[in-house]
Amino acid sequence: MYNEIPSGVSVAKVEAFGTGYLYSPTSVNLTTGNYFTSFIYNQSNNIPNIGFIADDLTIPPPNYAKLRVLYFISPGATNYPTNVGVANATDTLMTYNRTDVDFVRIAPLTSFGNIKSSIYSVFANNSIIGVISLTGGRIYTLVINKTANTVFAYNLYINK
Repeated sequence: MYNEIPSGVSVAKVEAFGTGYLYSPTSVNLTTGNYFTSFIYNQSNNIPNIGFIADDLTIPPPNYAKLRVLYFISPGATNYPTNVGVANATDTLMTYNRTDVDFVRIAPLTSFGNIKSSIYSVFANNSIIGVISLTGGRIYTLVINKTANTVFAYNLYINK
């Protein structure tokens, strides 16, 4: 879900619960007429940070959908690289060793990409964790979450 906020340069901060301490001031230019997704995440030094991604929400052709894949780690799970993938019998959309900060370091993996509308399997460490159906003309975000050291879950969200 996107919320409308005033455009222009803004400073975003992460506030610690309980202490009110403000971490990681991040400046972002929110331009008029554009959509952005923001993430609060732990850096490798365990200090929170904020990342912003400009979203391209133009509708794909009728036989295609747009998809991006995000990977998160729940508290208590160990941050080992994890091979996540999305594929069917004829197409491998992506397969990549991910960590919880990849969406900031490797921006092309978080951008929406046009793919053939179809049914796909979602993989984590070479095991199928679910099946998703992507309808033509729609835009999706697939979130893969490592909930424990060997347990994964996923959610598929329709952006538009």
